[in-house]
Amino acid sequence: MAGGTGTSDGKNMKTKRIIIVILLIALALLAAAMGIIWNKIARVRTAYTQIEETAGESDDFESLRKANPEVIAWLTVADTGIDTPVTQTDDNIKYLTTDVRGGSSFAGNPFLDHRNSPDFTDPYSIIYGHDMEDHMMFGDLQLFTDSGFWEEERTGTLMLPDAAYTIRFFAAEKAREGDSRVLDPVRVKNNWNEEYLGGLLSDAVYAGEQIQTNDNNLVLATCLEAGTDDRLLVFGKLDKQGE
Repeated sequence: MAGGTGTSDGKNMKTKRIIIVILLIALALLAAAMGIIWNKIARVRTAYTQIEETAGESDDFESLRKANPEVIAWLTVADTGIDTPVTQTDDNIKYLTTDVRGGSSFAGNPFLDHRNSPDFTDPYSIIYGHDMEDHMMFGDLQLFTDSGFWEEERTGTLMLPDAAYTIRFFAAEKAREGDSRVLDPVRVKNNWNEEYLGGLLSDAVYAGEQIQTNDNNLVLATCLEAGTDDRLLVFGKLDKQGE
């Protein structure tokens, strides 16, 4: 009988040890997960702080350009939170995760397609920016999908080092990532005729007018939902100020 009790106690101790080990492993995994979560929260807070510090600082446009020669313009869209420097480099990757001062940031910075001319003289120029909450980055482009938002004229300003443009927005369209029909400025430019442009906004969620062959147009592009290939494009005509 005594031997049986000893065997039982031994099994119980072994079971307890296994349970303790499992609990320790679970706690270690939980701690690691919490560390990842807090690290992500910290990166989000840092990115939001960086955006807030830069937004509305168009008076510092020149100092930003001196600090980073890849800052080429300042974009403001009336009645939205879009008030931001615009960058350009030799690819469409860098500023997905690089801020305007050249630091690492998951929020990146709005940038002009590398295939476009930095003076915005192309007939079709595309600026990309992340879709973010709290009116950050290009989050407010979602407003352009509401027909009520278009009841008033929608305008903006594009400031360059040696020129300024008034932007008169006239359309919004949904597209898929990689749709070269609307997201390849070279293809659009090479097919810049009335027939091609006539179908450019065929799937528009709102279109006040069609793109004209004698206009310079700006397209603001962002994601519709994180983790999807859906994109939102907002179209505007560029009118050079002072002409």
